Amino acid sequence: MRTTLIGMIVLMNVFSFSFALADNETIDGPENPMIISAPVENTSVEVEDNETVSDGQIFWKKIRIAFTFNQEKKAEYELRLAEMQLIRARIAARNNNTNVMINALKAHQELITKVQGRVSKFDEKRNSTEKVVGIERAIQTHEAKIARLNNLVANNPNLTTEQVTKIHESITRTETNTQHLKSIAKAKLDKLELRRLAINASENRIRERAQEMTEVINDSGEQARERIRQRIESRTNNGSKEESD
Repeated sequence: MRTTLIGMIVLMNVFSFSFALADNETIDGPENPMIISAPVENTSVEVEDNETVSDGQIFWKKIRIAFTFNQEKKAEYELRLAEMQLIRARIAARNNNTNVMINALKAHQELITKVQGRVSKFDEKRNSTEKVVGIERAIQTHEAKIARLNNLVANNPNLTTEQVTKIHESITRTETNTQHLKSIAKAKLDKLELRRLAINASENRIRERAQEMTEVINDSGEQARERIRQRIESRTNNGSKEESD
């Protein structure tokens, strides 16, 4: 029992250490720095634009996603992992490794499909606008990487016509899936904006109604004071007449 407890504590410390590294390390590229969840390993391969990714980094990112239960955060991490898959696909393309490239694009497609489901279920009652805007920016990065990958494949003289056709089919599916996520994010932003406008309109109407009620109360008070003043004047006048008689 004691051995099991110690093992669990050690395992938790390993996870904590790995996640701490994730908050401090980045994959650097000309387009966008990207936080990763594991240290750079010897298996990393450097590409022309200095972007690197390793199997270890991808593994720890998957672990972090598995232990993340907030859906907005989960979508954010899945997008980062999907971006890592695009880097992996680019590395494979430069090495003429068609199978790895297609597998990386397939992994990207599966991750983007998951993000689509999460974004569509974002709670509109919460202020998720900033998160959705962040997703839109991430999509722009993905689109740029996909375009560069497409260009790299098109200008690779070492690929056969059959390989190019197969790769372009996979890239097209990746583009389509990414565009679908872009549409879902835009629709969610539109709904969030409509809700914000409705709330503002409701708040404005409440303020207007409160002002109207205040004016009614104030008017009623003035009218009551006027009636009291008139009664006082009437009693005073009646009293003066009685004295004169």
